[in-house]
Amino acid sequence: MGNPPKRVVYQKLIRRYFKKRANIFSDEAAKLKNELIKCWEQHGVDHPKCVHLIPKLDLGWGIDMITRQKY
Repeated sequence: MGNPPKRVVYQKLIRRYFKKRANIFSDEAAKLKNELIKCWEQHGVDHPKCVHLIPKLDLGWGIDMITRQKY
């Protein structure tokens, strides 16, 4: 048998890359960031009820940056 067509090989490589890339961002970081965004949607930006969630947003962003550097 001969080699497979290049397009088949490229499709498999691209699919594998994006599957790995999609799992880079952790669910924990997404939850932390979405918590502040939901609060802003309910109460408005810079509302006093949402101030305590800003460190969680920073923590989620930090987790994403660390995992991005690993890959």
